[in-house]
Parts: sequence; C-alpha cells; structure tokens
Amino acid sequence: MAAPYVYVYPQGTDPSAPRRPQGVIVDPCLCVPNPVDLEIELKFSDRRNITDREFVIRDVDENLLFRVKEPEFRLTGKKTLLDYSGFQILTLRPAWVAFNSRWQVFRGASKEERDLMYTVQLTGLWEFDVFLAHNKEKKICDFRIKANRRQFDRTCVIFAGDSDTIVAQD
Repeated sequence: MAAPYVYVYPQGTDPSAPRRPQGVIVDPCLCVPNPVDLEIELKFSDRRNITDREFVIRDVDENLLFRVKEPEFRLTGKKTLLDYSGFQILTLRPAWVAFNSRWQVFRGASKEERDLMYTVQLTGLWEFDVFLAHNKEKKICDFRIKANRRQFDRTCVIFAGDSDTIVAQD
C-alpha cells in the first residue's frame, strides 16, 4: 500500500541517497493524509510574569495537539515540542557559534549528534532554510520557509528546497 503523503526532493539532491522513510521527518504517527489547519496561540501561565510562556497548537476543533515550552531559566535558549500528552517530541537548541541565527533540532530530549534531525538557518527577516541531518554539505536546503508577520496578515509558506514547489502553507 502506498504512503498517503508525497515527499518532493529538493532541486539538485539525489533521491537515492539514504533518507528517512518517504515523507516522514519526525515520526510517522504525526503524519496525516489530508491538510490540517492549525491555530497557534502564545499563552502566559502567569499574567505578572511574561517570561513564563508557551505556544499552544490546536486543530480547528480546539483539540490540543502540541505545546512549545521554554525553560524558566532561558540562558540556554532551549525549547521543547511536546505532544498533547506531554511527551517530548523534539528539542530545539540554538547553535551559539552562529549567534542565534541557527537552531539544531534533536529527537526527544536528546542533544546527541546521532539524534540530530535537522538544522534551521535564518537567511533573512522571517526567512529560514531547513537542512535535514543527512544533508551534511548544506549547499542546497531541503526546505525553505517564508513567513509574513504583518499585523493582520500572518502567513507562512514552506517550499521544497530552492524550488517554488509549496509543501505547506497557511
């Protein structure tokens, strides 16, 4: 039976290179066959302390899907992506050598190189290149993210590599 999702290989990459299962970057249980609308909300746990915050991600029926938590002591810059039950899916850590313009994303609570899943590099104002872990040379990104943060027009588009092929958008 064919997978219900399609992976578009970025321009100039070899589809025969060793990769994760087709279409899956994080975990197959997080894949769905149809587009999903998500709502992202910034929440503060204590109105007097704006540093204690988290992002809450829900579907259109307001079911909790994910949370992005920051530690109270934020010198590390680390963030964690949790599923609805509180299970830690990813750990995001800034690569300090790049002065916060690059983030490494690891599986679960790990910070080991073997659990590196991808790296996100800031390339412009609200523009990012995403390099999957197997892309060691980082000459061509695997995904490109362009966000628009204007007050009434907050949108995001994810492209396959350097192409104009849209793989996700809001």
